[in-house]
Amino acid sequence: MEEEQPMHTDDRRTVSGCFLFADHGLTEAAEAILDRCPIRSYRKGELIYSRDCFERAVGVLLSGEAEVLKGRGVVLNTLSAGDSFGVAGLFTENDRYVSDIRAVRPCRVLLLSAPALEQLFAADNAAALGYIRFLSGRICFLNQKLDAFTSSSAEGRIVVWLLENMVDSRVVIPRGYSDLSRTLGIGRASLYRCLDGLEAQGALRRQEREIEILRPELLQSRIG
Repeated sequence: MEEEQPMHTDDRRTVSGCFLFADHGLTEAAEAILDRCPIRSYRKGELIYSRDCFERAVGVLLSGEAEVLKGRGVVLNTLSAGDSFGVAGLFTENDRYVSDIRAVRPCRVLLLSAPALEQLFAADNAAALGYIRFLSGRICFLNQKLDAFTSSSAEGRIVVWLLENMVDSRVVIPRGYSDLSRTLGIGRASLYRCLDGLEAQGALRRQEREIEILRPELLQSRIG
């Protein structure tokens, strides 16, 4: 891991697309605050955040690619330039982070600490609203996920997992369907039966360990 400062012109363009600034872009006040935030570089395969070693900061990926891991290395999401992580570690006393973040390719990450975000919110009300909208969206989605996973519906669990792991309308099954069935706590027969049903309805298309999501709105309707 190496540290650098300040942001380049391309970095500003990337950051302006993250959830804090997507609706209004970077203000001069925001740029001044961001220029004081560290930028760190990570090698391929290096852990950016782990359950036990993380910073109370929102990370914005400036370049490269990273993956979000849970449990025994299950890939929950893939992050690219402009994507962010770390919100779950902010403004909390919890000493463990919720997942691991690992560099798939060399990455550069801008880190906005809790104090930096407090300054940003005071100087840029629109950024504060962007943060609130992001958290509200996560709360709604997690409530839907909780409803699905506490129900007896195998389909509900599958649909939530597909929506959470969809990247550019595609979902990769990294360790195969047997491992996925164990992750979701359902039998392999139930998993295949539900996927067959969703494919028959035109919601998705399967090809070996990759699933193409054709109608995400149909999947969404299955979890309320």
